[in-house]
Amino acid sequence: MRSASVFFTVILHASLLQKSSATTLYVHEHFNEEISPCTDFNKHVCNLPSAHNPFFKQTHANVLFEEAYENTLKSIADPIYDEIAKIISAKEALVIDHCRKDYTYNPKASDAHAQGMAFGKRIAFGTAKDCSIHCHERKYCMLRLPDDRVFQKEPFSQAPPFIQGVFKGFFRLIDPKFKTKDLEVEYSITANSKFSASDVGEFEAFKKIDTSKDFRKSLLKVLFSSDRFAAYFNYLYSLRLLQAEVFPESEVVKELDTLYQLILTETIATVSNSYTVETRNREDLVGHLRKIENVIGVPEIYRNIEVLKRKVEYFQEQFALFKHVFEKSDCKLQLASGWLYLFHLQELLKENRLSTENVKTESVFQWNLFYDPGHDHPAIRMLPAFIHIAKQEMSIGMKYGILASSIGHEIFHALGLGEDYHLIRVQQNEYYKDNKKCYEDYYGSFRVNIDGKMKYPNGELKAEEGFCDIEGSRVAVRVLKKVLESRNLSRESRSISGRVKYPTFDSVPLQLLIDNKKLIDPYAMNLTEIQWFYVFSALIHCSNLADDAAFKNYRGDEHPRPTQRANALVGQLREFTKAFQCRPDDRLFVTPRRCEMFPQKIEGKPKPKISAWKTNPSMAATVDARKRKKSAKKTWSISVFLSFVVWFVCFG
Repeated sequence: MRSASVFFTVILHASLLQKSSATTLYVHEHFNEEISPCTDFNKHVCNLPSAHNPFFKQTHANVLFEEAYENTLKSIADPIYDEIAKIISAKEALVIDHCRKDYTYNPKASDAHAQGMAFGKRIAFGTAKDCSIHCHERKYCMLRLPDDRVFQKEPFSQAPPFIQGVFKGFFRLIDPKFKTKDLEVEYSITANSKFSASDVGEFEAFKKIDTSKDFRKSLLKVLFSSDRFAAYFNYLYSLRLLQAEVFPESEVVKELDTLYQLILTETIATVSNSYTVETRNREDLVGHLRKIENVIGVPEIYRNIEVLKRKVEYFQEQFALFKHVFEKSDCKLQLASGWLYLFHLQELLKENRLSTENVKTESVFQWNLFYDPGHDHPAIRMLPAFIHIAKQEMSIGMKYGILASSIGHEIFHALGLGEDYHLIRVQQNEYYKDNKKCYEDYYGSFRVNIDGKMKYPNGELKAEEGFCDIEGSRVAVRVLKKVLESRNLSRESRSISGRVKYPTFDSVPLQLLIDNKKLIDPYAMNLTEIQWFYVFSALIHCSNLADDAAFKNYRGDEHPRPTQRANALVGQLREFTKAFQCRPDDRLFVTPRRCEMFPQKIEGKPKPKISAWKTNPSMAATVDARKRKKSAKKTWSISVFLSFVVWFVCFG
């Protein structure tokens, strides 16, 4: 069905029931009545009614908190929470900007050892942004810095004074009895030259808390998603949510794992039947994909009530010992978060778990799903607020638009455009090299007018995320189509064929949503499940930013700006063109050959031609590639440019 210019609203209604009941959530969005989805899908779907409208992700992340708050958190009694509440109530969070300090370190200076000691202590308190130390068996430790690519490894006694100082300063706080002289250390070569380390801020949300209105709920909510206090509150909140049975039921977890396995299987089939993948490199890719662990919910350590009780008690005991320190400081909030992180590292060291995946503390309750490359232990991690989508009252197309497309995206990060070892051989393939250029060109084409000048994004920077969007969606929608086809089969034929039981997550049929007056507009009532899949894929990225503001905000970000991300996605997808019956003269009509990293071998069809994408008209106005590249270079952020310089010096 081709879209008409019809205005409709899907009613927002959130009803949080008792823990034994289902959660109900409907999405409130205005579909633009003037713009066809085949012309500008972003503007058609993301017609936010107000500048204050929350992001779609945040709307859904709030659902988990609201359920947790009603069932358990509102009655929480905790001494560490009380101390933080006292700091916020005294308005001290409003005047802590002076506590945030960035430092420059010079490892060649005469006081290099002392500078290293100071830097090591900052790492122990978690205040040096993107800097960490992790160890194995108390015999080997690594220092990681932002954008590090090349490392040097040697006995501690042979390391430069600055490096020795870093490890000594770190362990003086973590464990004064730790014998650094027996260590083998590895460190980024960045630490051999002058560098700056930013202070971890992230206190802005605390400043915005209204102490006169719903203070308790507001503070608990900020702590729910705060990375700065996650070292402790991950344990405390996990304990309370487990005791109150707020975490997803086992059936939901099973269905999510089944969905992941279906998408993974579809991805492996796509890779295996591609002109890009030859016999000699197939096992590189397929072997890596099969190694990926699917971690659903909070990590294992947050699932054991007895362990959580011990952790919470330990933190409370340690916090009480250092409470007097806060009373003498005017940076109480920063000190509190620093000490909690320090206690976290002390526990990890005692348990011999001071490893890469553990030293970084982030809230495990955020709306997130991500690919973790690990150290030879890759994983897809689905956090609780993301999983909560499966419990909402939506149709199958809506749920797959969020769940399946997101899982597909993350799986393709394992096949991305970077320099991972398992990709070395496939990256020599002509189809791979050609399509990498295609993605870079395509994502560099979304121009914007800023002060009368056309600016272009850096396609090389954006290509990885765009590649994952597009390839992941292609696989996800194929799985959805199989789900819909299986519904149309009779029970007998399903039994005879031995078909898989596809996960549906208790999805509500579209007709039932219509019968129950949840979909009330004629246009909304006529959307198919495939169309809803694309609508919800777009909703994930909706933003209330203007396009020029989004361009500036995302200039140095590897993600395409949200104002163009949905268009960039669907403009590459034949299934979208079919679903919305786009015409050849529509802006988002897909041509027979666009970017496709894994073109399929189909009997009776010739091989796709190399560089065929160059003959297609670009979605954005076609410009001379050199001019576009020049424009993109001007818009690089300093951080991205410096990262390139470091890479070039090391590998060029």
